[in-house]
Amino acid sequence: MFRAWLEKALHLRRKWKSARKFQRRQAWSEGLSVDETFEKVYAENKWGRSNSGVPFYSGDGSVAEKSEAYEDYVVRVLGGDQSLKTWVDIGCGDFQVADRVLRRLDGKVRYIGVDVARSLIEWHRQEHARDGVSFVQCNAAASDPPAGDLVTIRQVLQHLSNEDVLRILERIKRLYRCAVITESLPVRFEAHNLDIRHGIAVRIPLGSGVYIDQPPFSLDVAEAFDSPYSEKEFIRTSLVRFDANG
Repeated sequence: MFRAWLEKALHLRRKWKSARKFQRRQAWSEGLSVDETFEKVYAENKWGRSNSGVPFYSGDGSVAEKSEAYEDYVVRVLGGDQSLKTWVDIGCGDFQVADRVLRRLDGKVRYIGVDVARSLIEWHRQEHARDGVSFVQCNAAASDPPAGDLVTIRQVLQHLSNEDVLRILERIKRLYRCAVITESLPVRFEAHNLDIRHGIAVRIPLGSGVYIDQPPFSLDVAEAFDSPYSEKEFIRTSLVRFDANG
């Protein structure tokens, strides 16, 4: 009995410490809009700095070793269906991951990178825009992103409130035939889809994440796979088809 009590006490202490850490991290963006939050993230290099010296970096998730399984999957989806001609990437971030995918596809699709951070998009337009590759500044929770065939949303929803996630999901149902949605999920699970306000922090310290197949989102996932990320989290990539809607 004592051992069970001790384990419960330790569990509650871990939860308390994790919640405190989450709140401290969220406090950094207190009072900022979604647009202002992610402008500030990049301006202050809150996700780190690139080894290549470029001014924008989206964190360790952009490193090839962390995104290899995702890149392979997107190449397989886009390369395997010739009718998927336009790829819209919501939350394109520093563009490292999408750029590697595009090089493997060798011009087979038109790419539109979308991000809420205006300075980031302006940089991409100067440095990366080319024939078949363009960039659009848009908060997809507030207005429609460009239409296309496939949309990818990679480790973006985790920073948003459930209300904003729902708004984005309703838009992509109308605008795309299918979606590849990738999210970080906790190894130590507590609950599905705990609500947060938007910010730099994610739900992992709370033992939660964005589970798109669970309420209040409840998307019909066609297929999904998990890949390792760290001791505390793993990555789940899900394919959702909206063909029947359009």
